[in-house]
Amino acid sequence: MKLGFGLYKHMLNEAHYKFAKQCGATHLVVHLVDYFSHEKNNKNSASQPLGQKEGWGQAGSGEIWTLADLVNLKKEINSHGLELEAIENFDPAMWYDVLLAGEKRDEQLEGIESNKFNIQSTIMGNYYFANISNEVLASSTLKPKDFFMWYDKSKDYIQPILYSVIKAPKFKPLATSGLCNFAGEDPAGYLATGSFNYGKGQFIVNTISLAGRIKENPAGIEFLKTILKK
Repeated sequence: MKLGFGLYKHMLNEAHYKFAKQCGATHLVVHLVDYFSHEKNNKNSASQPLGQKEGWGQAGSGEIWTLADLVNLKKEINSHGLELEAIENFDPAMWYDVLLAGEKRDEQLEGIESNKFNIQSTIMGNYYFANISNEVLASSTLKPKDFFMWYDKSKDYIQPILYSVIKAPKFKPLATSGLCNFAGEDPAGYLATGSFNYGKGQFIVNTISLAGRIKENPAGIEFLKTILKK
């Protein structure tokens, strides 16, 4: 059994982390949707959203959480000696007709399923390589071994480029984790970079460490230019 606290979005701050820790909590369940956006709510004192006749009011716009947001939130919570155990609920804007069996039910179910992906640490330590997909190779000047053993100027020696991987069945692979077979395929389905078409645009999730690395490893620039053109 774990002793945890549930915190609304506006409570994700140092004061509430300290309070949870002082109460003996070890884990947090967080809301990333702002249920307190209604004008009759007071975020400084309210513990439950109030909307009078309007209920809880409009919660959000259906925005999908970004990898950077989740990583930063986890680091912030961990820095206070707590663990991020779970995120409670999607934005109601993404699944209101699922709840009400409305006309957009099937469309919203498909959207929620398509947006699902898991981010986890790499297996057997950090990786010094990643495999670029054939589609990206074909539309760029990149070579199959361009993402192997990158030099890190800040450390003055070779450093890993992959610390986490993505499990996302409906994302198109742009780079795999390196756990591939002789055909260059990753049978486990772990991605280093993947894309998902959404409306007129697309979401791209990347876990390859590019920040501060592309000046000495120009293949990183070519990779970014190629995937952002798609």
